Amino acid sequence: MSNYYHFNLNAAIALTRLNHLDQAIEILFQQLHMLEHECDQAYFMGVNKQLGYIFYRKESYIDAVYYYMCGIDSSKAVPDIVYNYITTAMGALGEGDCPEFRQLAVNWYHRLFSRSMEAKRLSENKRPCGATAPALF
Repeated sequence: MSNYYHFNLNAAIALTRLNHLDQAIEILFQQLHMLEHECDQAYFMGVNKQLGYIFYRKESYIDAVYYYMCGIDSSKAVPDIVYNYITTAMGALGEGDCPEFRQLAVNWYHRLFSRSMEAKRLSENKRPCGATAPALF
């Protein structure tokens, strides 16, 4: 059974690449509602990330943010391109969108960081603190 449902995610990814977005969404929604997948957290998150990307491509930004929130662990760095998609989607959320969801999304977004941001932070932490004394003349 596991090969079958991973096949469905791969099929949805292929359909996305072919720009058959509605067909990909249909497959992924079916996957979300299958109870046997609930205990496979990595798969569940993968389905949600793919839905986030598809809705981003469809310019349905509130849906993109929702599915990215369901599919991304905000305690881990995300690829820069995904971070850029999320940033674009967050920027497109309007003040008129559901205020409760918007606040949840903003709080989640502020916890996110991209891999390049993480690399920069790590390189800054490696710098010695006060390694050289000021020159005296």
